[in-house]
Order: sequence, then structure tokens, then C-alpha cells
Amino acid sequence: MHRARQFDLFLSFVSANHSFAERLQASLTTRGARVWMDRDRLRPGDLFPAASAQGLAQCKAMGLVVTPESLASDWAEHEHDRARSLAKQRVPLVIPLLFGVTRAPDFLGDLDTIDFADPDAYERNVDRIIWPGLTGRQVIFLSVHPGRRAPWQTFRRKLNELGIRFVQGENINRARFHIRQIAKAGTHRIVVVLDIFEDWPTYGWPRRNSPEQYVKFLVNVRRETAGTKDDVVILLFNHSEAFEKADHSLDEQTLEQLSHCCSLHGDLEGDVFEARLRATWYRLQRELLAGEIDDGSEGTRYSGGS
Repeated sequence: MHRARQFDLFLSFVSANHSFAERLQASLTTRGARVWMDRDRLRPGDLFPAASAQGLAQCKAMGLVVTPESLASDWAEHEHDRARSLAKQRVPLVIPLLFGVTRAPDFLGDLDTIDFADPDAYERNVDRIIWPGLTGRQVIFLSVHPGRRAPWQTFRRKLNELGIRFVQGENINRARFHIRQIAKAGTHRIVVVLDIFEDWPTYGWPRRNSPEQYVKFLVNVRRETAGTKDDVVILLFNHSEAFEKADHSLDEQTLEQLSHCCSLHGDLEGDVFEARLRATWYRLQRELLAGEIDDGSEGTRYSGGS
């Protein structure tokens, strides 16, 4: 997938905040974001050296780390002003990241900020840098499920704790229309979640569709969206033994293709499930970002959202 810029985010900080910036870069990289960070910036008060200007010019956005240390030296304000000046050269986004600051300084104007004051909210705040910060869009998990009730209550609750929106979808006969309607708004990326074995071994109804029909649905959805800005990502949510023990007639080639899909086992419990869900969310973000098309045009300034 062609991208007009070499990096997604230029991370701007003072040397006193180097440890926080390193952690932030690692967290964003885990999610698939390409981060440029000036590792030679080790002297306080070093205002926008040439290397920083070169790095920012290659990025879609600046993540401005605003801290008590940066404000004490007026560094953050100078960086912000420089970024605004470079914005005329097609660097449209500035995302202020508050760390240890009780209120946003006046020079940020009406820019919405991401406040890292609560350590327990760190992961969700990093997600917000990307969704909607860098992309301008949120992520929706859309279930494809034959039941009349909302499926997978524990899964939904854990997604909510991560700040992820879950939408009860339709059966496979109507889901493609639902996907098109969400994509049409242009405000969300979609992760389609489905169990091709219809909750085996605990389902309480005659199976409505076969695994083979679900695979055909997945192939069609991928064919319709692959290579577009609305590229749909797939999450297989099933019992850990379903492929080995549930009834199906999937051939070896299809099983090999499915093995490359992102998957999560619904029979995992407790901390094991939570750890696996977090790792799965990282992978899904990498897949979603791989589908983001950057044509070099100016984007929309980050407008917040939780």
C-alpha cells in the first residue's frame, strides 16, 4: 500500500522527558504506527534543530509532549509555533499530549488534547493518538451472528474496558449491507467479528449457516473492500478446539488461509483472556493501519472523542 509520507507521527519532546517519549514510541510502534523521534535531542532548550524540521516534514502529524519541564522553558510553545509554520508545507496535524500538566496552556488554542495524567488510562490514551488522532476515524467491532440476542457478553464487556465500541450486527445474509452503511459514513474502520461454527459447542439452536457459508461471506467482504480506505479486517472468535472437533468440510487450502486470520478463543478465561485480547487488539490495529491510505492531502485536526 503506497503512503505519501515515510512516517505517521513526529514525536516532539524535551530531553527531560526522554523516558516517557521512548515508552510512547514503543507503544505506538506495537500498534503499527510509524514514529519519528529525534534521539539526538538531549539538551534542554534545543529549539527545533534542523533534524527535527526534516523529520516533521516527513510525518502526517506532530505529537507534542507537553510537560512541566517543557513549559518551564517555553520550549513547547516554540515547538507549537514552529509546527504551525510548517503546517503551510502540508503538515496539518498537531496532537498535544499532556503529561503531568493540570490544564492545557493557552497557546494550544482550541486544539483537543490527550491527557496522560491517569496511569491506568495509558493504553486507551495511546489508542486515541491513532483512533481518531492520526486517522480521523474510530474503530467499530461488528458482530456477524445468527442469534436474536447480543452475543458474547464477556467479550463485549472487555472491549468496553479497552474503550472499543461493539455493535451487534446481522446474520451473513444482511451483514454486507450493514457493513456498507457504516463504511458509507466515512467515520469508522470496521473489524468484523464472527464465529464460523456458531458458538460451538454451546449454541442452543439449529445451526443457521455452515462454516463453508461463513468462509464464502468472508471472501466476498474482503474482495469488496481490500485495497480501499474502508478495508475490513476480520477477527475469528471461536472455541479453541472448534477447527479440530466441530463438524465442517473445509479443505486444507481454506484452513491454511483461515490460519492467517486474526483469531481469539472465546473459551479462555480471566487474565489469560485479557492478555490475549490486548495482544489481538494490537495486531488488529496494525492490520487496520496497513489499510490507511495517505495521499498527502491535508487532514482534519484531531477532534477528540473517547
